[in-house]
Amino acid sequence: MSQGELMTLRQPLYAALFLAIALPAWGFAADGQDAQPAEQGTPSAEQAGEAHLFGDIVSRTDGNPTLLSRPTRYSQWDTRFGWWGIWTRGSQAMTGEYQDMRSSPFFDVDGFSSDGNRTVGVTVTGTDNESTHGNLYYYKNGLTAKIDYERFPHQLNHDPLSNLVDVSDPSVQGSQVAPKFVKQDLNVGQNYVLRVQEIDASFKKNLTDDLKIRLDVWGIKKDGTRQVNAVAKCYSQTATTPPPIPGHPPLTLVGGRRCHLLSQAQQVDWINTEVKPVVEWRLGDAINIEYSRPMRNFSQNDDVTPRYYSAVGNLTYNATLAPSAFPYSVVDENYTQMDQLKIGCDITEDTRAYSYLMVGETVNTTNRMERYFNNVDVRVTNTSIQNVSITGYGTVFNEDESMPSNTFITSINQASLTTAPNNSRPTLANINAFLIHPANYQRATGGLKGVWRPWGGGYSRNGVAIVGGYEYCNLAREYSVFPLYTGGSSTVPTGYIDESKTVTHSFQIGPDWRISERCDTFLRYKYQNADQPLVGVHPFSGAVNTLLPEKDNLVEVGFNWVPSDWLVFNATLGYENGEHHQAYGPNQFQKINYSEENYPISFNLWYAATDRFSLSAGYAIFSNFIDQDISTADQLRYPGQANSAAPVTGRWNYGGRAQVITLGSQYTATNCLIFTGQIEWVRGNDAVSGSSMTFPGNVVVTDLGTYSAVVNETTRLTVGMDWKITPRIVNYYRYELYDFNDISPGYQTGTAQGILGGLSAYF
Repeated sequence: MSQGELMTLRQPLYAALFLAIALPAWGFAADGQDAQPAEQGTPSAEQAGEAHLFGDIVSRTDGNPTLLSRPTRYSQWDTRFGWWGIWTRGSQAMTGEYQDMRSSPFFDVDGFSSDGNRTVGVTVTGTDNESTHGNLYYYKNGLTAKIDYERFPHQLNHDPLSNLVDVSDPSVQGSQVAPKFVKQDLNVGQNYVLRVQEIDASFKKNLTDDLKIRLDVWGIKKDGTRQVNAVAKCYSQTATTPPPIPGHPPLTLVGGRRCHLLSQAQQVDWINTEVKPVVEWRLGDAINIEYSRPMRNFSQNDDVTPRYYSAVGNLTYNATLAPSAFPYSVVDENYTQMDQLKIGCDITEDTRAYSYLMVGETVNTTNRMERYFNNVDVRVTNTSIQNVSITGYGTVFNEDESMPSNTFITSINQASLTTAPNNSRPTLANINAFLIHPANYQRATGGLKGVWRPWGGGYSRNGVAIVGGYEYCNLAREYSVFPLYTGGSSTVPTGYIDESKTVTHSFQIGPDWRISERCDTFLRYKYQNADQPLVGVHPFSGAVNTLLPEKDNLVEVGFNWVPSDWLVFNATLGYENGEHHQAYGPNQFQKINYSEENYPISFNLWYAATDRFSLSAGYAIFSNFIDQDISTADQLRYPGQANSAAPVTGRWNYGGRAQVITLGSQYTATNCLIFTGQIEWVRGNDAVSGSSMTFPGNVVVTDLGTYSAVVNETTRLTVGMDWKITPRIVNYYRYELYDFNDISPGYQTGTAQGILGGLSAYF
């Protein structure tokens, strides 16, 4: 980023920082002034808006809040202190994903203080050694400040890459046949974790009854270590013994050309910040205007992780000629700026309009790519027809992107570029000829939705509401006509696939019916038709794949039933079907055959056996099935290379299912003793149950889909007791069990148990 760009970005940040300091000072400056007694009577809108938060300092007559004749100081504080005893077994990657798994103190302080003019609220919570949450609320003289801070650890998985053979395995050394894929982990057994800190603050000042200004500040910092992998066919079969290559096994130990996967730790330091000044303006009773300018910046100070082979898979290390490493897993820095305008207007008593306008840009300061975008959204709601509400809307979103600079392309391919093209090293001209411009697009959407209540509103018996709508969407893309090189030459296109336009029609309708005061139900149907949804295209073979349906049908039905004050039951059932069957290419030789079905189902029950004992239960299941033709092809690197193997297509059957069962109870033994308990069991199963691909040479492969299998089971159990020692002191105990059973891939299984005991005091 140039110095000028830095100043352009920093100037609004400096102004925002000044406001963040000045706004609180504006309110604090009046703290030293003597508080004047408030007159008896109805408070202003501003006073009433704050006074109702503290019922003990207002008097309510006829439902209207009235300030006491003299400001009264009032405060309330709740404190809790305790200790967690923790026991763990196995991996902590999932059981301790967002918490520290060591025994630790627990504390929570929550309270506020007010004198009728100024109010301060504070909350501070420490759940373990590494996790803290706190927030601050302040109000005085029309200034409101809210600050929220949180810190916690984020455990990351360390993939052992157990499906690959290590480079030290004897089967690799000197072998010319198998295995062809080898791994090398430079940090075996290391735990990866990020420490996260987040702050979210908002400062608001009422300049007048109709004019308000606000400043929102947000930031998140993540630092720690993560696992980064890189793979390439980087070893030569005829390699001799060179000088030692840092972080790589000696070439003499690896026979034949190998796909070598390098894994190592990377120290990362990421900072995301956003500053958003906001102005709210009310014009009379009919028009509200809000302008805001979000400014977001991402920066990183990561360690460089090296590999000694280039992006095209050539070993580049030479102690004399090429001693420098080739970096990978580089996270790009960027910043985004937007201008937003919202306008709400009551045109008549029955008609209200809303509009949203936005323009912005995102600049990737690493590769110099820029993205420009704008949005216009207009909605009008009319209720002039009795028992009918109709909303018409239209929105247009545009996005344009630029290409990366030649300087950036050269820098990341410098190790593999050459002055003359050959079978292994391209020229810059080769790369530029093959680069595809990012797709610019315009999405124009218009629709109409409404609600009709034949017998009026409310929740009376036989109350019916018919909900429906229609939406049209035209998605136009630029740089989306893709050439195909399928005729034996990889320089002269034999045809094109045009994906410059997708038109979608959506329709939905369904009734809400309140059968009685204790039972209501709903039914929804939604249909969507997309003409030429986006597909992925391989330019040299014409192979196409997609997960986007042409036609989609969704049906949902549900009900809520409350037969008595001690029983509540609700259920929701759904079915969704999506399909895509279309031929592509100049001769319609490539076809998409894709179908998907989803089944979301949920049930919930609450039952109060007595006025002291209640039970709750829930069950939910989501099933997803996909049958699809998957096409694979040779991944040629750049134009000029001859075609090789023809694409291969096989039928894949995917099945995914998630189940959740919950049981809970609460028992009030006495007015001073309460017992609680809850258990939750979750099972997730995602796998390709069948896949068959016949490759050249009549090689049949049936196990490709098994490598994607993910099967997990989790059990969470919580048991607690609360004992009120005095009206202001409570003694509490908790036992928690979290068991994560990683059935597949199998390296994250772990169990954590914790016991918490402590006191809670109110004063």
